[in-house]
Amino acid sequence: MNVNLVQLSLALSRCVDMSNDDFINHHLRTAYFSEKIGEYLGLPDTDMIELVVAAMLHDIGVLSQDDLTAIIDQNETKIHGHARRGAALLGIYEPFRDVAQIILHHHTNAEDLFQQGLNQRLGLLSNILFLADSLERKISNKITLNNVLDYKDDFIRYVSGRVGRYYLPDVAGAFIHCAQSEVFWFEAMMTCANRKSKYTNVSPWICSLEDDRGIVELFSNLIDLRSHFTATHSAGVACTSRGLAELIGLGYEACEAINLAANLHDLGKLSVPLALINKPGKLTDSEFNTIKLHPFYTQKVLSSIQGMEEVAIWAGTHHERLDGSGYPFGLRGEAIPIQSRIIAVSDIFVAMSERRPYREPLDKPRAMQELTHAARNGQIDPVISGLLLDNYDAFSFTLNMNTYRAHKRLSQAMEDCGPPQLWAAYGG
Repeated sequence: MNVNLVQLSLALSRCVDMSNDDFINHHLRTAYFSEKIGEYLGLPDTDMIELVVAAMLHDIGVLSQDDLTAIIDQNETKIHGHARRGAALLGIYEPFRDVAQIILHHHTNAEDLFQQGLNQRLGLLSNILFLADSLERKISNKITLNNVLDYKDDFIRYVSGRVGRYYLPDVAGAFIHCAQSEVFWFEAMMTCANRKSKYTNVSPWICSLEDDRGIVELFSNLIDLRSHFTATHSAGVACTSRGLAELIGLGYEACEAINLAANLHDLGKLSVPLALINKPGKLTDSEFNTIKLHPFYTQKVLSSIQGMEEVAIWAGTHHERLDGSGYPFGLRGEAIPIQSRIIAVSDIFVAMSERRPYREPLDKPRAMQELTHAARNGQIDPVISGLLLDNYDAFSFTLNMNTYRAHKRLSQAMEDCGPPQLWAAYGG
């Protein structure tokens, strides 16, 4: 099974852009600005792909409210933290090494850019992203398609006044040329809902999962790291789901596909505000209604990726229950695919093993009791849950080993990126 890395990056950026009112369409519009500037400069397709992907993922290292505040306030002493974390996460995986460097420097001023050992190519791409990111943040809620041209000259003056210290002359000049076009601004305001790019179907960025599972781990990490309570949750659900799929007798390709779906099952949680993800107390009914959106977003966003239509269904229905009490689609019985049922059981099992803001991990007797109760009440598949219960110790061992390896890998990658108290909580 193949995965288009550019389309998957776009899927993540769409979800992140829904997480906060201050960031609606931010990544998508930043990618649009970056693409237009890069094209005017005549950059080769290889550079354009890296630039667009970096723009789609540039704030993926935002892991706390402090990070959000630093960006909104443009706090120059704190704003680089999320860039370092995003670069560290993406840099684990070889095809994203240059993308990681672009993200690392997307808040670096032009006058400081090449003092940090960056080559001319990556420096140029970083500065394009810096300008595009800064420009997009100037587009407030009061600016709409109807009145955007009223602000065009203000944007041009803003960039012109920052040439040299902040923006490279060639980058600023490219923007100023593009900005003369009225269509440039109209497309900027309209392009976000169905953002597409001619760079989304290039073969070097289409990855075979059979050849490289690192990409799945990477995107699983990007989804889970917004809370230290779920730092390796999706990876745990994936290894448990794969084990159950093998026990049931699903073939190799089916097991690979369910592994992918399980790793991405919480993609939609990127759209949930950080404060809600990390709330220490019980959720209100209204807050829980917001949480209920996440599997819906997961399915909608993944279904936009070519070849992942079935994976999108399995991932997006992992909170459905056989008795119809699940969410968000209210499916029941045979309407819920076997793959979704496997992920549902695995999700419950892994969640019970994890610490939460409101409770400690459940011990084995309590966890087994909860699973048995859910199966007897007709909520989860009794055959699948029975297989897990019959092999509980083996699944627990595999889960613990998987969690340990993931913690170690992430801690090594993030050692210098902090915040320290956050990574200590990850078990590093």
